[in-house]
Amino acid sequence: MASRASPLLEESDIDIDAIASAACEDEALMSALLDEIAPQSRNSKRRYNSMRVLKKMGETSPASLYPRWDYLEALLRSSNEPSRYIAVEILPLLAGVDREAKWDRILDDYIALTRAPNLPLAGHAVLGLGPLAGARPEYRERVTAALLSLDRARMKEERKALLKAYAIESLDMCCGEAGANEAILSFVEGQLKSKSPKGRKAAALFLKKHGKRA
Repeated sequence: MASRASPLLEESDIDIDAIASAACEDEALMSALLDEIAPQSRNSKRRYNSMRVLKKMGETSPASLYPRWDYLEALLRSSNEPSRYIAVEILPLLAGVDREAKWDRILDDYIALTRAPNLPLAGHAVLGLGPLAGARPEYRERVTAALLSLDRARMKEERKALLKAYAIESLDMCCGEAGANEAILSFVEGQLKSKSPKGRKAAALFLKKHGKRA
């Protein structure tokens, strides 16, 4: 199946749902997808399409991917930026089925990526903290603290503004049933005058949702 998967993954318009569904039942196909996101993979189109399929699996059938956790964790810790980027996107999707508490051993390293010099990597790490906190309430306090601390990060203001815009999206998932606390509201209100249009829009939507006038 792996040999048949490669040509399929080079197509521009692939059926993500169908391939994801098939990979849940076909170990060879899943292995082919995982091979394409490895550091040694050099075909960007196959890597991108494999990422899309694996993300769909993480969203719809996370239990099927969970046995491959160690492989994904190794990618997260690798020096290959494309592979790390993909692991950053997929691992939060497995939080809800993490019965062995494997997130405990990577949470600090994952949070550290929110300060990574690679902006896309940092941004997706910030965005990944939202689903993580939504699936694992026991991490909400640490995740919230990490997101709020972006305000004090030593980085260019333009970069910080964009990361804080992403942080607002994740903070929405950190609120839980208790809603937004004063620290979160203060952070979000501060983004109403953000240098990032995305940040200003996200702040207004957040405050509207949580009962505060923008």
